[in-house]
Amino acid sequence: MMERAKIFSRMGYRTALFMDSDVAYDAALYAELATHGVYVIRWQEGYSTEAAIFASVPALHVSDLLSIACDWRSEDSVDGKIRHASNGQYNLQLCRHNFVDAMRPVLGQCAGEGKWFKDIEPAERVMKEVIAPSWQGADQILTAPLNLLCQWINTSPTVQPANPAGHR
Repeated sequence: MMERAKIFSRMGYRTALFMDSDVAYDAALYAELATHGVYVIRWQEGYSTEAAIFASVPALHVSDLLSIACDWRSEDSVDGKIRHASNGQYNLQLCRHNFVDAMRPVLGQCAGEGKWFKDIEPAERVMKEVIAPSWQGADQILTAPLNLLCQWINTSPTVQPANPAGHR
C-alpha cells in the first residue's frame, strides 16, 4: 500500500494513505512518504480499523456489529473467534446481551483476525447501519482520524497528472 501511494503521488495525484497503527513502522518510512507528498492518516497508536470501530461505537450498537459479522461469517464462526480470543471468558451471546466495555478489545481483535468487515458488503453495512447513525456518540478514536480524512478530501480537488500516461 505504501509503494502504491508513492506511485500515485509520483504520477501527480494528491495522495493520502489511511493506515492501521497496530503495526509499528520505522519513522524513516513516514518521512519517505512525506517526501513523496503522501499525507498519512493513522488510527490512534495500537489500533486497527476493527479495533477502532469496536473501541468507539456506543455500547448499544455493538450487537449490530456482531449481527453484521454473523451475517457475513456465521454465528458459529464469530462465536468460536470470541471464545478463543477470550480464553473462554466471553461468547457471542454474552457479548450481544450482556455487553461490557472490557469486551471491546477482544471483539476488535476477533473482527480483525476473522476479517469480519474486510469485504465491501459488510464494510458498507458497518458504515451505513452502525457508524453513521451513531456518529455523534462515537469515541474520538474513530471520529478524529475520519474527520482528518474528510478535512484532507475537502482541502482541494484531486490534482490530475500533467501527463496522463504517468511518464515524467
